[in-house]
Amino acid sequence: MGIKRILDELINYAKEEKKDNKPLAKDPLIRQKLANIAIEIEIAKLLNYRLAWEIDNNILSPNTASEVKLITDEMMEHTAITGMQMLGPYSQLKQDSKWTKLRGSVESLYLMFLGLRNAMGTDEVQKNIMAQFGLGLPRGY
Repeated sequence: MGIKRILDELINYAKEEKKDNKPLAKDPLIRQKLANIAIEIEIAKLLNYRLAWEIDNNILSPNTASEVKLITDEMMEHTAITGMQMLGPYSQLKQDSKWTKLRGSVESLYLMFLGLRNAMGTDEVQKNIMAQFGLGLPRGY
């Protein structure tokens, strides 16, 4: 499931869905949240390119891998929560419900990010790796 695709779906939803007879896309808070997700997507893309370059050049950097993992986690979380806020109760419906909005992609993303966040190492572990290898701080206990 592509985050960029979900962002595009949320943007289209914001343009079409109305609240108080105004499109959600005119709500400054919604606009800022969607813009932040777009920024996070670009940051994650650039960090992934950097990590791929480091791997291609035999530069082993646990710091960069941790950065990629953290920004990706945050991007998934922000996208899922923003989607849930925009869709309201419809965001929790499974794909097979006739009331589902955006084919259940927000609900799926929310459940996926919860599992991935812990499966690949908690944020605290990743931040300790960054402190040690990226900032040169002594190993924590």
